[in-house]
Amino acid sequence: MRVPTGELSLDDPDVSLSSWNSRDATPCNWYGVTCAGDASNTTVTALDLSDTNIGGPFLANVLCRLPNLLSINLLNNSINQTLPLDISLCRNLRHLDLSQNLLTGLLPATLPLLPNLRYLDLTGNNFSSPIPDSFGTFQNLQVLSLVSNLLEGTIPPPSLGNVSSLKMLNLSYNPFFSGRIPPELGNLTNLEVLWLTQCNLVGVIPTSLGNLNKLQDLDLALVINIMVRKTWDS
Repeated sequence: MRVPTGELSLDDPDVSLSSWNSRDATPCNWYGVTCAGDASNTTVTALDLSDTNIGGPFLANVLCRLPNLLSINLLNNSINQTLPLDISLCRNLRHLDLSQNLLTGLLPATLPLLPNLRYLDLTGNNFSSPIPDSFGTFQNLQVLSLVSNLLEGTIPPPSLGNVSSLKMLNLSYNPFFSGRIPPELGNLTNLEVLWLTQCNLVGVIPTSLGNLNKLQDLDLALVINIMVRKTWDS
């Protein structure tokens, strides 16, 4: 399967993609590309261009033509503009790391349409919308990190309490509207890490968080007027 290099329109000031040649019979020797299969039938399964200083929009309509693409890692680059709704076309994607980039606009409500997605990291961008209610419909998501964006709305939407597969939820350092921790988060019984640092939290920590028997790391630092009920089990 060929990677349509001419349509990616990426800025590459460090010439990190110098090995990308559209005349090659296969992209499997290109920098950052991982393939699977035998010599007669190879397919691209992963793209890792982290820390390469590339820039430009995220062209889902190009990358999602790779039917067996499982992982995209573009950590710490200058990927910009918005994350398009047609990211949902990457149907087999399991791992998506676009952290530390320049993405703006709305969080795509279509992301939960990726049925196999397990890891989603959008940390350190400039997303400015509320977290969509549709994020409560992820089927297999284990890690969700939206740290250090410009997210608004409630913190977090109660619908996230439906994503029972979650093991890590980190929403720290976002200017959410002042509000309470939703008791629905107590339904996330597989949760091991919960970080809600500096999220404008107020009120009482819900007793339902006592249901999180696997929780190892809870961070509610820099909150406003948070109280703990004495009814919590010791």
